[in-house]
Amino acid sequence: MEVTKTMEKEIKVEIVARETIKPSSPTPHHLRNYNLSLRDQHAAFHYISVAFYYSTPTSIGGGESVEMVGLISERLKVSLSETLTRFYQLAGRLRDYLLVDCNDDGVDFVEARVINNFHLSNFLDEPKLKVIDHLAPPEPTDYYKSPLLLVQVNFFPCNGVVVTVRMAHKFADGFSFGIFIKGWSDIALGSPDTIVPDFNAASSRFPPRDDIPIISLTFKNITQKVFKKRFVIDALKIASLKADTEIES
Repeated sequence: MEVTKTMEKEIKVEIVARETIKPSSPTPHHLRNYNLSLRDQHAAFHYISVAFYYSTPTSIGGGESVEMVGLISERLKVSLSETLTRFYQLAGRLRDYLLVDCNDDGVDFVEARVINNFHLSNFLDEPKLKVIDHLAPPEPTDYYKSPLLLVQVNFFPCNGVVVTVRMAHKFADGFSFGIFIKGWSDIALGSPDTIVPDFNAASSRFPPRDDIPIISLTFKNITQKVFKKRFVIDALKIASLKADTEIES
């Protein structure tokens, strides 16, 4: 075990397991090469991240909670493996700025524990956005050899779990990211209505070009200040929005 991250003397995260998750079924040979669309070709080399926060029925620490942690981690891994059979490109590697080699090399899955008395509820009440980065796998530096998807599951000692997901922007935008998360959550929850993704952008809507220069832009080259904003919508407002949407439909 190793303590890998310390942030502002408030949070200490210990990595307890690292694993490569591969598709539950091998990708067919005829799907081995996935052409990037023209929009993907122009996308920057960086990863987009989303963190999901959950409460757990018991605190992490006792025998019962250890079993619960194991169940959560195993369900996430099994459902992720099943999801990768539908989003098979994510288990591959970028070959160049033209295509993804869908070789089933897999995605990174990290399990971590917050080992000091850091309460998730306190962070959600007064969030420090830097904490999110410390609960996520580090962004790779070699984009051609690294997984297109990275997951870190963080178990807090005070009834909290944070699942942070990073996806290569070269493969997907925010909308596509959301479709993947919806598909993964459906499979994890055993929903019969799982998403069937459409990967025809390169062939029908945004055909790739092989005569454009290799694009190597990353956001690490940006020197201007970046501002972040946080929007909070409580559960009652979300329920009201859902009700209004159902009425309109």
